[in-house]
Amino acid sequence: MNAIIIGAGIAGPAMAIALKRLGMGVTLYEAREENEMGGGVFLGLTPNGLNVLKEFIDIDQLKGDYTAGTMEFYNARNKCIGRFDTRDQARKYGAETIQVKRARVSELLRQAAARQGIGIRYGHRLNCLTERAGGVEASFDNGHSHAAAFLIACDGIHSACRAALFPDAPGPVYTQQLSTGAMMRMSGSPPGFGAIKMVFGERAFFAYAASNHNPLATFFRDLMLRHFIRFEKRKMDWVYRYRPGSIAL
Repeated sequence: MNAIIIGAGIAGPAMAIALKRLGMGVTLYEAREENEMGGGVFLGLTPNGLNVLKEFIDIDQLKGDYTAGTMEFYNARNKCIGRFDTRDQARKYGAETIQVKRARVSELLRQAAARQGIGIRYGHRLNCLTERAGGVEASFDNGHSHAAAFLIACDGIHSACRAALFPDAPGPVYTQQLSTGAMMRMSGSPPGFGAIKMVFGERAFFAYAASNHNPLATFFRDLMLRHFIRFEKRKMDWVYRYRPGSIAL
């Protein structure tokens, strides 16, 4: 039995490795080119997530460049108003929360998939899906097509698979939240490694932390709220619609 997976970010390669271990043939398709896979900034991994990732990648490689998960909170007058300490998690759960580069998680998973002999085809943007007797066929905008027993969609919030299967489904909603992040080197002595510092104001907060990779390499992150986020309740009956066949979202 063989499978198609759409999306080679994080979920796609992990799913591909899991299926390969079950003896299935798997091919990964990714819309971006391989040199475009470095997008994204930060990803927080808690102990349960890290314990799962241990089954797929070497966590020590992931820790080559990371920020600790402990958080310290400050008000606008620079007074410490709270601390969330993660240092005891390793003893309790076997892993401690860390903040890492999202692209690095994807890179290590794709490398692990390649070592398992899983093909990853970049530059293949999904055009349409066709369910056929005994399986499904995926067609791409470069003219390539691939038939398999089933397909799994791992292509994120702007999923082309979801749009192909549910054209009437509501799309993502902009919540008026603007978040920016960056990594930079600082001259002089940067804040010490060990905790993420979060400073809150009336309309925004600014967060920063030092990486373990280099004492001058510091992660920065800020988030600005233009106004309070209001969530509109919308009926999402299509999500619960049962769809028999060979395509999984």
